[in-house]
Amino acid sequence: ESLLKKQKNELLLVLTSDFESNLPQEWRQYSENVAAYQTVNDFKRAIDRFVTDAVRKHLILHYWHKAENFTQYAQIKHILEKKHYQGALTKSFILIVHIDKNLTTNPFPLVFSRDICNCLCLFFLGGKKKGNGNVYTWINEEKILKNMRRALAHIRFPSFVDVQMELEKLSHIFKDPKLRELAEAIKVRIQKFVTSGVGFNKKTTEKFSIGYNFFEKYQHAIDRSLTMVLINLLLSLYENGYLQARFNGKDEKLDRLFVESLKNVSVVPMDHINNCIAEVIAGDEKMYDVKGSHQAKFPFSHCLHVWCEHKMSAIGANPKIVAITNEKRGGKKSNENGWKRKVCQSAKMLGTVLNDLEFLNKMELTYCDHYLFDLISENFTSAPEDVKKVMQKILACMVEMICQQTSVACIEATWYYYQHIVALFVQSILVCDNAILNRKLWALLTSFKSRPFEKVVQTTLEIWGFPFRDKQNNFTNVIALTESLCRGVSPISNFIEDFAPSTDNKLQQELLLLSQQMEMRRIAAKHLTSVSFARVEPHILSWSQQGLLKKKEAIPAIVKHWSEQAGLASQRLPHVILDLLAMSNALGKMNSSEKEYQYIVENFEKFIKLQRLEEMHKNEWIGKQLSLTSSESVLYNRMLERLYMDKTPSNKTLKAKINQNNHLIQEISKLKVFLTNDIVWMTEHVRFNTIEHESRENIERLDRMCKWLSYFQDINKKYQCSLHLWFLKQIRMLKGMDWAEAFITHPWVRSQFPLFHKSELSSVFSKFNSQPHNLPSFDPFLAIYEQTYLSFKERFNAILLQTRPSNDNSDEKSNIIPCLAALSVVCYFPTRHYSSQQLKGLFFFFL
Repeated sequence: ESLLKKQKNELLLVLTSDFESNLPQEWRQYSENVAAYQTVNDFKRAIDRFVTDAVRKHLILHYWHKAENFTQYAQIKHILEKKHYQGALTKSFILIVHIDKNLTTNPFPLVFSRDICNCLCLFFLGGKKKGNGNVYTWINEEKILKNMRRALAHIRFPSFVDVQMELEKLSHIFKDPKLRELAEAIKVRIQKFVTSGVGFNKKTTEKFSIGYNFFEKYQHAIDRSLTMVLINLLLSLYENGYLQARFNGKDEKLDRLFVESLKNVSVVPMDHINNCIAEVIAGDEKMYDVKGSHQAKFPFSHCLHVWCEHKMSAIGANPKIVAITNEKRGGKKSNENGWKRKVCQSAKMLGTVLNDLEFLNKMELTYCDHYLFDLISENFTSAPEDVKKVMQKILACMVEMICQQTSVACIEATWYYYQHIVALFVQSILVCDNAILNRKLWALLTSFKSRPFEKVVQTTLEIWGFPFRDKQNNFTNVIALTESLCRGVSPISNFIEDFAPSTDNKLQQELLLLSQQMEMRRIAAKHLTSVSFARVEPHILSWSQQGLLKKKEAIPAIVKHWSEQAGLASQRLPHVILDLLAMSNALGKMNSSEKEYQYIVENFEKFIKLQRLEEMHKNEWIGKQLSLTSSESVLYNRMLERLYMDKTPSNKTLKAKINQNNHLIQEISKLKVFLTNDIVWMTEHVRFNTIEHESRENIERLDRMCKWLSYFQDINKKYQCSLHLWFLKQIRMLKGMDWAEAFITHPWVRSQFPLFHKSELSSVFSKFNSQPHNLPSFDPFLAIYEQTYLSFKERFNAILLQTRPSNDNSDEKSNIIPCLAALSVVCYFPTRHYSSQQLKGLFFFFL
């Protein structure tokens, strides 16, 4: 097009994989096909006529090149070059070579050899072969703005964003001198993206062969590629919320940082065009949502955080980092623990990677605060602004107390290992929900008198002490607040202890004392009434000061006081003791052997009870008659089951004398163990399609299972039903109720084992009715729509079996929902095959 408009006299070679020649109307007057000439002489005479024609200035020749006609192309090339050199310098020759797509992976053999000749390659989208023409030269600022408007139409913004206003802002990017660097950065990203995508891809070339000529297709492909890159680019910009706040002349350093980040493909990545080739070709780009809803203070903090998280995942899996384990604290300084070395070493490795991003090397502390705030805002979007500011300072203190410096690498390493601690702080502040407390925390954290560790501890003390200082809180609110805050007591206390300097023992002791008081209040409120709680609350401070398990008499004294003064019920005593032991295990700071013992007590309380019952059973100490409905009999039953499940029990264990009153519990335990083994075997080995050909051994096993199920047939018959229901429950948990019903109602099973169909042998199994194996018995629609649903279901079955006319639609139209439910169930099963005539009956029914 440029050649024709400027009347430039030259030779132009166009290489394309498009085999169409439908040029625009204004070009067709210059166009001819080489294939129309029968001989070389005919072609020469045509060129001579063009050269001597005083009117015609341009000649466009279409030539279809294949591997076997290389000599023919050489002749055409030679004739055109010779004529042009011999005096046709006022003429323009354009040779469009249509190359077979199978040849485009190899270099083209010859181009025009004269210096005044040009070559333009038009191979489309996604391959490795590129033309020597720069595609980016086809793109100017006007095209960028046009496609930017198209890209904006495919982005879905939050409701508070004025899209028209954003479009207006974007239109000034290439006009405003202040935004010149931003405009150049956008051009750089577009150039990197689009030029990497113009090549040949034989899988997609055919898709461009309809509707347009090849020049139009080429331009459309570039426009679509440009739209896709702008969608990616604008998403990155708006997900950081940056265009709404920056380039206002207030901070040139941040503006510069923004531009450098935008140019860097590591910080602001975008999908390669090959990943979105389908959208480019189809031209129907989908809608994209802006994920971020906060206004960022640091340029591309979201993208940088995602990039750092990816790097930290690899660093965290590094064997050198994994090998750094927590050292025992006995005799060691707390600042020498393994977690501190792990975080610092990870930060150092991440910092080495970040060195490639030169613009991040000279970061001022103020900009690190911006990055911290964006990190908090992105992860806790619903938190109020004052809470975000407080958490920014808390996280900054955590970074400083762990790494002794603040940088993006230190922030990301601390966040990677301790984001759960940050989340607990946020949750604690949100639970308190008090503006006065937030202002007090802000004052503490912005004070220059305290070190980072002291600020974290003092902030924690303020948060944890809030429920007991606020006089407006009633008993219910205090307990609810304490319960919520206690979820973070143990993790936060352990975190502070891990990184506490050896000189701050006083603060640590104060924090430990407060955490124990909170836990004691939570336990007291859990097990006592509000009146009883008021009686014991004044003593909580003195009890927590005793260190609980550090003194053997602490817990007995607490239990005794609560029983005498607060009326603690005797059945609550084991639970109170368990809670106190668990609290001491988490906060009591015992030595290793005590902690190990306490862990067993906390997690294996019932196991210890079972052990005691086993000893009592072996020594015949259980003389009391236990009711089958009591909790003691259940525990006793579990103990006996454990004994019978033992593969190598001693004779003394199995033959121990049982008190006559509890003999039935022993028999039930034995039956459940035997049946459990048979149920597991049955669900693993029984196959309905081969059940009639089971081996003799398997039949004997099924027969033995029926024997156990008939154990209460003659004596204690009232337990027969309960045993069969328990049997069904076990099968349901392993294979589901449909499988259980299919087994019980199987014709072969019922013919061989009468227990499963005779009502006098089982009032449970006999209730099951035989159903086709592909028809679910537990129909969820049956309980919802009842008889209406059943009526439709029967009618559809009758229509499919052609036993009922399809024009019978006497039910009301308002019952369309149960009607469709019945239709979905009837037509669901893949084992049923209906003819077109049968299905036509359903069609006429709905018609």
